[in-house]
Amino acid sequence: MTVERVESVTGFGGLRLAVSDVGPLDGPAVLLLHGGAQTKASWDEVAQRLARRGWRAVAPDLRGHGESDWAPDGDYSLHALRHDLMSVVRRVGAPVHVVGASLGGLLGLSLAAKRGDAVASLTLIDVVPRNNRSGQRRIIDFLRSGLAGFDSLEAAADSVAAYHGGRRPPDTSGLVKNLRTDEDGRLRWHWDPDFLLEVRHGWVHRRAHHFSNAARSVTAPTQLLIAERSDVVDDAGAESFRELIPHATISLVPEAEHMISGDEQSRFTRAIHEFLTALTTKQGAIADS
Repeated sequence: MTVERVESVTGFGGLRLAVSDVGPLDGPAVLLLHGGAQTKASWDEVAQRLARRGWRAVAPDLRGHGESDWAPDGDYSLHALRHDLMSVVRRVGAPVHVVGASLGGLLGLSLAAKRGDAVASLTLIDVVPRNNRSGQRRIIDFLRSGLAGFDSLEAAADSVAAYHGGRRPPDTSGLVKNLRTDEDGRLRWHWDPDFLLEVRHGWVHRRAHHFSNAARSVTAPTQLLIAERSDVVDDAGAESFRELIPHATISLVPEAEHMISGDEQSRFTRAIHEFLTALTTKQGAIADS
C-alpha cells in the first residue's frame, strides 16, 4: 500500500481543509472530489489504485466534511467551495486532472469553466447539469433521513441499504470513516447539517441553468462516466450534456449505481486511468513532434 500523506490547506476565509495526498510527488496530479455528505475516505481505494499506476492522487475533504473545518458562518456556497479548491490546486501545482463524483463533479465543472488554466482534464461521475429530478430528490431525502443520527453502525448500514434498494454494503467497517460520534453518543454522518441547507436552497434551485452555462465554457478534455443503474443521470440528461460539451467522451459503468466510486472500484479506476493515459500520451506525442 502506498503511504498516504495528510496535509492541512488554508481555504477560503481561513478555513482549514484536510487533504489526502497519495502517490509520487512528481507524478501527474489527479484531484479527487467527493460527493456531498461524503468524505475523502470514499476515494481511498481509487487513490491507491491510481498511485500504483504512477499518478499523484489528491483528495480533499470539502469544507464542512470529514476532517475539514465546518464553516462557522454556514458559507457552503459555490464561490467558497471553488476558492477552497484553488487553494488545494496551488499547493499541488496546476494544472490538475479533476475527477468529481456527484456534487464534486459539479464543483469540478465550475472550476474547469472559471479556471480553465488550472484544469488539465475533467471527469464527471454520474452527474450532469440537468439531472433527473426524482433521483436528485431521493438523494436529498436520504441525507435528511440521517440528521437524527444512528444508535449503531448496523443502523447506519441499514439506512444505506434502504437507499440502495435493500443491498447492504459487503463490509460495514468502511462506513466508520464517514461517521462521527456526537455529544449525545449517537453516530452521525461526518458533515455539517448546514451544508444540506445550501444544497437544498442554493445548489438545487440554480443547478440546471448555472451549470449548463458553465459546461458550455469547458474546453478541457472531458469524460462522463454514467452508472448503469443510475436514477440521477437519465438519457435526456446525457444527451443534453453531449450538446453542451460536444468533445466529451461518455461511458457506462456496468452494474454500478449512483455512488459509483464505491460500487465498482476496479472498473471505475480503469476507466479513469485509460482516459488519462490516452490523454497524456497524446499530449506527449504533440510535444515531441
